[in-house]
Amino acid sequence: MQYSISEVAKKLNIPVSTIRYYEKLGMLPPITRHSGIRVFSERDLCVLKNILTLKQMRMPLKDIKYFCYLFSCGDITLAKRNELIEKQRQSLLNEIEDLKRALSFLEHENCYFNISQNDSYLKVGK
Repeated sequence: MQYSISEVAKKLNIPVSTIRYYEKLGMLPPITRHSGIRVFSERDLCVLKNILTLKQMRMPLKDIKYFCYLFSCGDITLAKRNELIEKQRQSLLNEIEDLKRALSFLEHENCYFNISQNDSYLKVGK
């Protein structure tokens, strides 16, 4: 099946400008054109979905671009792609730990404020 850029954008819930930007960065394989109009294949759609997934994993665009290049080179690059994925996995795990510490701090502060408010209420009530 083939899709126009607006159909792809709607299907993936992203702006057309984002697709053009990814294409400009060289993250997409060469897109077929008919009379100057981009025509996207199922494979192109799959590549875009992968880009969006990697972006959702907070992978930097330069790494996503490199991943896309490696992907276009075929299975010979599986080890390199796995390294990128593992690096991002570790980055996310570190971020989760940082967020857990931040949450713990906020919960501690929240508890302190609740106790303080209750103490103030009891003092005012006397």
